[in-house]
Amino acid sequence: MCRSIASNLKYNKPTDIQKLCITKILHRRDVICISKTGSGKSLVYLCTLIDILKEHNKYYGIRGLIILPTKELVIQIYKLCKKICKNYFHLNINIIIGGVSIIKQFDILNQNLDILLCTPGRLSFLLQETKLSLEKVEILIIDEADRLLELNYYNDMNVIYKSLNNTSKQTILVSATLPTNVENYFKLKLNNPDVLFLTSDNTINEKVHLHFLFCRSYEKYALLLRLILIFKKKKLGKTMIFFCTKYHILFFSNILKHFKIHHSILYGNSDTSFRFEQINNFTKNEHIQFLLVTDVASRGINITSVQNVINYNLPFSPKLFIHRIGRACRTDISGYGISLLTYQDILYAYEICFFIGKKLKFFKKEKSVLDNDMEDISSKGFTSKGMDIEANTVVNEMSNVTNMNNDNDNKCGDNECGDKITNVVITNVVIIIVVIIIVVITNVLIRFIMVMIKTKETNHIPVHIKIIQTILYIWGVYHTLMIILNI
Repeated sequence: MCRSIASNLKYNKPTDIQKLCITKILHRRDVICISKTGSGKSLVYLCTLIDILKEHNKYYGIRGLIILPTKELVIQIYKLCKKICKNYFHLNINIIIGGVSIIKQFDILNQNLDILLCTPGRLSFLLQETKLSLEKVEILIIDEADRLLELNYYNDMNVIYKSLNNTSKQTILVSATLPTNVENYFKLKLNNPDVLFLTSDNTINEKVHLHFLFCRSYEKYALLLRLILIFKKKKLGKTMIFFCTKYHILFFSNILKHFKIHHSILYGNSDTSFRFEQINNFTKNEHIQFLLVTDVASRGINITSVQNVINYNLPFSPKLFIHRIGRACRTDISGYGISLLTYQDILYAYEICFFIGKKLKFFKKEKSVLDNDMEDISSKGFTSKGMDIEANTVVNEMSNVTNMNNDNDNKCGDNECGDKITNVVITNVVIIIVVIIIVVITNVLIRFIMVMIKTKETNHIPVHIKIIQTILYIWGVYHTLMIILNI
């Protein structure tokens, strides 16, 4: 096994988590392995599984079962497994995933597999619809266990467990975090497991230079475009850019196409073949420097060439922020982890920094290779001073933003900004007074009309006059509230 790893993977020494776990697994103990993203957990279970099985078994039955949460991760681990076995181990290995013809997968299952890699949904379906047997499974490996339960695979996992021979199997559970629900669920399925923690889940790779860039909400696309142009100019390596939805990705992808910037995109509900194609293009094509992704790629997918991560949108939890940043600098190179902030994100940015034990730093205060090109970014905000006119124009048109400030508009000193705010407040107060006057005058006119028609008692006011009066009151109150809320 050591010769195989040195020859095929070019690794000369194990990581800390590999030193900690491999011995326990080889002694056939159930193990829960918890370590941060990028620490080498995949090799922990692949090397031990292959070493235990050694050679192809002529007797029918799957002996090693690896369950993973996503199709992309299944493909990635399958390729790594084949690479380890090359020239040294002769094992029959294949995969079962959704989005592929069932007929082809029946043929795969008839090949007398030694190791099967699969997603739980498709395996559960095959177990219920066919006579597939898992009774010969010696080693069960569950990778990204927390992600499996996040994706609500409880029922599928229960179906799989019912098909296993619980008396003879060894279970290895691998995860970046161990939430209480994950621990409670899987501990019932394991046999007195050894829980091995390497580090806490709130650490950032020291090779990643973490920065936050502050801007106004309507300037985020322009700032991101400027960053991409700088990264492209400086040739700073492969970069993953995280968005919260696929609609943000498709929108910004059109902006990059306008500037003829080569990139790949990856989001959750896209076609399987399309996702594989995009990942291959990003990893193998030297001209594609940027990958636009949602959180489907923030866990599990191991693209070792990624040097930088940019968060267009902050994730919903500090732990997910760590997993995103964990995509960068998995090799010996250093890189950047940059997050774009607006006013609404400031408190959450402080929460993230508190969680990871770092101070909130803004880009301007850091000396780096980007300093000369980022002079227009300061801790007080982003100005478009250094941006190309064409970049501003395209972002304005595609975002339907009509109030994007030009160079002169953004050069606003403290006194000027204070005067502008004062003028806005005064204007709104005047508008409120005018609205009140209009309502009062209208009420007086209605009373005058009542006198003219000799009706002084409120109970005898004509219905149509009551309706007009009510509408005017509602109109006045509504506009007054809207103006107050906008001050």
